[in-house]
Amino acid sequence: ATTATTTTTTTATTTTTSSSSLPWAGTTVARTDAEYRGLVLEMIAQSYDMYMTHAFPKDELCPLTCSGRDSWAASALTLVDSLDTLAMLGNVSEFAKAVRFTLTAVRFDMDKNVSVFETTIRMLGGLLSAHLVADSWFSPSGEHAATYEAATADLGARSSSEANGGGGEGKHHEQSTHSHYAGELLALAVDLADRLVPAFDTPTGIPFGTVNLRHGVPQGETPVTSLAGAGTNTLEFVLLTRLTGNTTYEWLARGATRALYARRSPLSLLGNHINSFNGLWTHEDAGIGSNQDSFFEYLLKAYVLFGEEEDLLMFDDLYRAITRYMRSNDWYVDVNMQTGSTALPWFTSLSAFWPGLQVLYGDIASATRTMHTFHTLWRRFGMVPEIYDLTKQVIVQRHDMYLLRPEMAESLFYLYRATKDPIFRVMGKDIIESIYTSCWTPCGFAVINNVSTHALGNHMESFFLSETLKYLFLLFDDDNFINQGNYVFNTEGHFISVDQLHALSAKKATASSSSS
Repeated sequence: ATTATTTTTTTATTTTTSSSSLPWAGTTVARTDAEYRGLVLEMIAQSYDMYMTHAFPKDELCPLTCSGRDSWAASALTLVDSLDTLAMLGNVSEFAKAVRFTLTAVRFDMDKNVSVFETTIRMLGGLLSAHLVADSWFSPSGEHAATYEAATADLGARSSSEANGGGGEGKHHEQSTHSHYAGELLALAVDLADRLVPAFDTPTGIPFGTVNLRHGVPQGETPVTSLAGAGTNTLEFVLLTRLTGNTTYEWLARGATRALYARRSPLSLLGNHINSFNGLWTHEDAGIGSNQDSFFEYLLKAYVLFGEEEDLLMFDDLYRAITRYMRSNDWYVDVNMQTGSTALPWFTSLSAFWPGLQVLYGDIASATRTMHTFHTLWRRFGMVPEIYDLTKQVIVQRHDMYLLRPEMAESLFYLYRATKDPIFRVMGKDIIESIYTSCWTPCGFAVINNVSTHALGNHMESFFLSETLKYLFLLFDDDNFINQGNYVFNTEGHFISVDQLHALSAKKATASSSSS
């Protein structure tokens, strides 16, 4: 259903990739930029269609067995994570259907323990991004209101058929009574956020890492949480405040961010894990990778989206410290937050987001050097392992998998948009070719259990659709409305229109002024 293409075009540039230079490629290929755009579109279509066919309403697709599994909370995680990817393609009818499926399949009143971090970036971020699109397209005065009404009627007819013995399996909840879009995704987001709020009830304001969707913080839950886990919430929670007028969400998120920043070392470095009750660091290694990455990302992106100078000042301070203590020949290593001495001379795959953030900050020269350095590892293995020891030049044991992660593609997207240097598209083609060559299965794309052998694992992460393929598509789609507009992406790749947010804020301010 997602194979309908957008109307955008791409300059045709041919690149030849030789199997002799890329040991993971089976044949020599020659494709134009437009053909790479088409190939990514095909990958999106297959991944989404196979999820909907074999896994929905379970959370994620198991491509080797053509089945599904619940990895989060039995709430169609991949569907919610994919909503704005469908919108990005301009596939209005499929996006409308997916919104309707979400409203019938997703509920949060369940006795399930979930990660506050993953729930915020994937589910809450996905719902909020999709709401902004749906509100623009499908409201009664929206450009595509009739398409949404048709999707509503179609789903209603199918539900009636199932109720009359047509083969339904009880997958869906009662539908919304509205034929037009009336903010139901936002209502779901509010319900979810309210179930996350109890996690912030700590002496420091730094949230717990886990919450039960029905009962709040689980009995005996550890107060230890990661920097990223506790401090990656400003985009979603502040946006929710802007959309609803409820200031609690922004107050909680900003309180957590300030509490973490206040506990930086004299070197302006932050640790890896912290006790949310006493505010003491339990793991003092400072880095830009796992458990830390998106805290820095959200400081800068919150400034871009909401314009609060405090966020930029915090990022300025931490960026200087990261550059001074962590950079090593354009790699970035973990250091002790108190001394600045090297703790772990490792590259972690999650740190590959850093060049993209450097572009957003305006440090394009550093971003370019780092991207070229990181890409050498992709060229060596055909993808990047989770952790690579820079001193020993070996993959760290038990960290040799590639989980279809998006960070390399994300940084290439930012670098190409900023520079238009074709080398970044060439690097993107490497990524597309290796994923298509090594990860394809008849039922979707599978993770790699070992980057040396390219053995497959029976798992397709939801972020493959929400981030990896989204950034690769945008890398080759110059005329896409996102590339032509002003958007901020959350750390799961869900886009937020800066202009739409400002227009909504201005509208509310005008209404408030009129009422007073």
